[in-house]
Amino acid sequence: MNPIPASYDRERLVNMATAQRNVIRLYLVLILASLFLSSALIALAAMLDFPAGIVGLISALDLAVRLVFFVLVAIQGGRLARAVEGDNALGYQILFWIPCLSLIALLILSSRTNRIMKQNGIKVGFLGVDPANIP
Repeated sequence: MNPIPASYDRERLVNMATAQRNVIRLYLVLILASLFLSSALIALAAMLDFPAGIVGLISALDLAVRLVFFVLVAIQGGRLARAVEGDNALGYQILFWIPCLSLIALLILSSRTNRIMKQNGIKVGFLGVDPANIP
């Protein structure tokens, strides 16, 4: 792990903050969709006595939506890795394409981003830093 420089330019801080907020929001949607959406849709289809083909179609659409969000998380995670690590981001970018390891990569990069923001005198909230609050 590289030592954290004392200060970054505003553009890089904004890129970090934007990527961090985007990847955290996407991950929250992905987790909520995985926990509730598929179960609710399949239970609703079963309660309404939909034919098996319709239930299969609902399951396939649910899987497609989750895959789209997973790809979006991987892309935004790669952007976060580039913003934080610069040229050394390839390892993190690869980790974001592996389901469980992407969460670990997010935690590491998010923690590093939060430390960088605090070192630069920027307040960090629950979902990271609002890019509009960067001086």
